[in-house]
Amino acid sequence: MIQLQKDLRKKQGQLKRKYILYKKTHPFKPKSKTIEYSRHRFIGIQDLHNNIQINHQQQTLRYRFDIQLGFHLRNIETDEVMKFYPSENTSIFSENEQIPLINNSVYHLIKDLEQSSLIERLKRPNSKWSVDNVYEYVLLTTPLPGMPIGSKIKLPDNIVNSKSIISFNSDDNMCFWNCLAYFLNSDCRIDRIHRKAVTVFNKYYNKSHSDYKGVDIEELNDIESHFNVNINIYRLENDKAVMERHSSQSYQLTLNLNIFTEIETGRHHFSLIKNIANITKVFQCTNCNSFLSEYKKLKSHAVVCNNGKAKVIFEDGNYNPKPNIFEQLDAFGIQVPNNLRFYPYFIFYDFETWLNKINSTNGKLQYTGTHELLSISLIGSEDESPVFIPVETATEEALNIMVQNMEDIRTKYIKNLYQVYNPYFTQINNLSESNSRKLLCTQLMDWIDILPVYGFNSSSYDINVVKKYLPHILIKNSKKHGNVSKKEKQWLQSIESQLKRNLEHNKNIERYNVDGYDKVTNIVYEFNGCFFHGCQKCYDSDEINPTTGHKMKHHYQKTIMKEKILKELGYNMISVSECEFNPLEKIEINNIIKCNNKYKMISNGKFIFKDIIAYLSPGTSLEKYLRAFDTECPKGVFPHRVTQNLDQYLKEHTGLKFEKPNIIELLKKSSIPEKKWFYNDLTRSNVSECNYSKIKSKYGNLFQLLKDYNNSDVKPAVEATKKLAQFFNTIGLDIHKDGISIPGLSLKYLWNTKEKDVEFQLFKGNEELYQKYRDNLVGGPSIIFNHYQEKDKTQIRGGKLCRRIMVLMPMHYIFGRLVNQCCVVNIKWLISMMIYSLMC
Repeated sequence: MIQLQKDLRKKQGQLKRKYILYKKTHPFKPKSKTIEYSRHRFIGIQDLHNNIQINHQQQTLRYRFDIQLGFHLRNIETDEVMKFYPSENTSIFSENEQIPLINNSVYHLIKDLEQSSLIERLKRPNSKWSVDNVYEYVLLTTPLPGMPIGSKIKLPDNIVNSKSIISFNSDDNMCFWNCLAYFLNSDCRIDRIHRKAVTVFNKYYNKSHSDYKGVDIEELNDIESHFNVNINIYRLENDKAVMERHSSQSYQLTLNLNIFTEIETGRHHFSLIKNIANITKVFQCTNCNSFLSEYKKLKSHAVVCNNGKAKVIFEDGNYNPKPNIFEQLDAFGIQVPNNLRFYPYFIFYDFETWLNKINSTNGKLQYTGTHELLSISLIGSEDESPVFIPVETATEEALNIMVQNMEDIRTKYIKNLYQVYNPYFTQINNLSESNSRKLLCTQLMDWIDILPVYGFNSSSYDINVVKKYLPHILIKNSKKHGNVSKKEKQWLQSIESQLKRNLEHNKNIERYNVDGYDKVTNIVYEFNGCFFHGCQKCYDSDEINPTTGHKMKHHYQKTIMKEKILKELGYNMISVSECEFNPLEKIEINNIIKCNNKYKMISNGKFIFKDIIAYLSPGTSLEKYLRAFDTECPKGVFPHRVTQNLDQYLKEHTGLKFEKPNIIELLKKSSIPEKKWFYNDLTRSNVSECNYSKIKSKYGNLFQLLKDYNNSDVKPAVEATKKLAQFFNTIGLDIHKDGISIPGLSLKYLWNTKEKDVEFQLFKGNEELYQKYRDNLVGGPSIIFNHYQEKDKTQIRGGKLCRRIMVLMPMHYIFGRLVNQCCVVNIKWLISMMIYSLMC
C-alpha cells in the first residue's frame, strides 16, 4: 500500500512538471488587460470547486467570472482526436448565456458546475464526437469597480414633473439620505428635509458628510438592517419599471427608489418613489426579464425566479390531483347521477385553405406561399346539418361569422344544461357556508359554460392558419363574468389618465362601496359587471342567475336603486357596463397550451379548442378515424390541385378571371375540371373514373363541390367523436373535461382505480436526486442510416449487414392503433399498461 502511494505521488509529480512545461510552450493571453486569470491542470470537479472558492476569496470587488476549458474530442466512428485550447470558443457559458456577475457568494455557481454539466456545455461538431478528456481550465475574473450613487445631475422631465416621484436635487451627494429621511419623516417639509437627512446620515455613519461621495450599492444590506426597512431600486424606462434591486428582507416598511444614470458621465442619482403603482403599469425582473403586471407579484416571483430557467419546488405530503366539481359536491353531500357527470355536447369544425403564392425573404429563409382560409364548416353534436361559411371577403369577417354561429349553438346547449342542473344549483345555494356556495356555483357554471370545440389535426394546421386573427375574436367574444376586477382597474386608470389626477378606489359611502370617487368634482365612478348586475343587453330579464337563484332583472333593479340613492345623497354618477368598455391594450389569451408550433388547447371561457387527434395514435388520418368507428358518411373528394396551383389552373382556363382575395367567386364560375386536377400528391392516387363521372353529373361548379366536401368532413367526425367519448365513458373518463390528451386521461384513470392505501409521495430531501435524473434525461446520438431496414438485406455502418431489428413503440401508440383497427381488447388492461409506460 505504501509503495502504491509512492508511485501515485511520483506520477502526479511527473504530470505536474509536464503541465508546467506545457504552460511555458503554450502561453495563455486574455483578450483584455483588465481581465485577471489563473491557469490550472484539471484533476477533478472538486479541485475545480476549490480553486473557484480560493479565487473568490482573493477578490475585493464584485466581478464577472468565466471558465475556459482545454479538452480533447474523439470521433466514435473513426477514432480521430481533436484538441481544443482554452479560448472564448471553449467557454462553458454559451453565447446566449450571460457571463455570471459575482457579488457575495459563488455557492450557486459551484452548485451548478457538476462533472456532467461541464461536459454537456462543451461545443461539439455533431453527435459523432464525444469528450475524451478535459486537461486544463482557466479561471477569468473581471473586477468591476463600483461608482457611489449620489451626485448633482440634471434629471429628465418625466422624473422632475412626476407627481409620484420626489427628486431631491441637492448640491451635495446626499440624495439617498434625503429619500430615506423623507420616507421616515413624511410630515416634514421637502425644503427642510436636508437637516433630517444629515441626522439620519450621522446616526448610521457617525461622521461628517462634507466629503461624502455617495452610497455604495453593497452598503444597502447593512442600511436595511440598521433602519428596519426594505429598499427596492427601480429604473424607469418609458412606462416600464425595471427592478434593479429587490430586497430580500421582510420588514414592515418598504422604501422604493428610482435610479437615474447620466450616460455621458456615468454618475447616478436616487429619487424617492411615493406611489409605485401610479408611475408604471409593468414591472420587469432583472434576473429572467419577465414582465409582471403588479408590484405585489414581484415578491412571489422572486421566490421562484431562477434566471429564466424552470425551478422545481418540492412540497411535503402526498400528491393528489385537484378534485373535479362533482367530487367536491360529493364532499358536501350533493349527489349527482353518474350519467350527468359526463359533458354531452361539443362542436366539430374543419377549415379548407388555398395557397397564396408570395415572394418573401427572412434572412436565409425564403417563403414561396402561405395557406389562406378558403371556407369553414362546423356542426354541433346534436345538429342535423352543418353550417358552411365561404370566405368571400376577409378572413377575419368569416371567423366572426363562425364564432357567432358557435355562439348560437352554445346558447342552445347551455340553456338545456342549466335546466338539467338547476336542482343542484338550488342545493348548493342552501348550503350554510357562503364561501362554499360561491365557489361551488362558480365551478359548476364553468363546467357547464365551456363548450368543447374539436378539429382534426387542428393544433398543428387549422389554428396556425388563423392565429393572426383568432386572439382578437376570442377576446371580443369571451365570457362576460370573467375577470371583472381587472377590467374595472383598467377603466379607472383610463379615467385617471384623462383627469390627470388620482381617484379614491373602493370608497365607502353610507352602506355602499363604490369603485372610484373624485373629490374634486364629487363624482362617483361605478363599473358594473354584466353577469353580476343583470345587464339587459347581455341577458334576458327572466333569466336565472345560478349564483343567487334570482332573476337577472332583480340584480338590474338593485343596481338602478343604488345609483338613485347615491344621487339623492348629492353625488354625481358615471357608470359603465362591462360590455361597453373595450380596453385599448395588447390582446392576450392566458388559457393556452402550446408545444412548439402546436396549439394543444385555447380557451376564452366560452369555448375550449382542442384537437381530436390528441386522443388517437400518431399518424392517424381523418379517413382512418372515420372508418375505425364505422361512420355512415365517408370522406369526400375535392381537386386540391386547383386551390394549390391557381396560376397553372388559370393558364389552362383562360376564360376565368381571379381577383384576390375572392377565390370563392372563381370557384363559382369554374366548372368541374379535368380528372388530372383530382390527383392527390400525398397519397399518389387519383379519383376513380366512376366517382369522377358522378361528381361531374352532380355538381355544376367547384363551389358546390367545395361545400359538400367541407361538410362531409365534419358530419361523420361528430359521429366518430361521440363513439370515442362513449368508449372512454365506460371506464369513467370524459374526453371533453378530464384531459386534453391521452396522458391526461391516463392520470385520471390511475387515480380512479388505485387502491385506497396507495399514495404517491413527494420527498423534500430528494431534490438533488430528482434534478440529476431530470438533467440526464437527454436524447442520445440519433443516427438514422435509412428508414427501411430488413434483416440480412439492408446495410448499416461500413457496409455491414443488419442482423437484428428491434422496434420500440410507446403504449399510447399501440392504444391508438388498436382503436383504429377496431380490435376487441380488455380496455382496463390496456389503460393500465399505458399508465405503467407513462410512469416508467
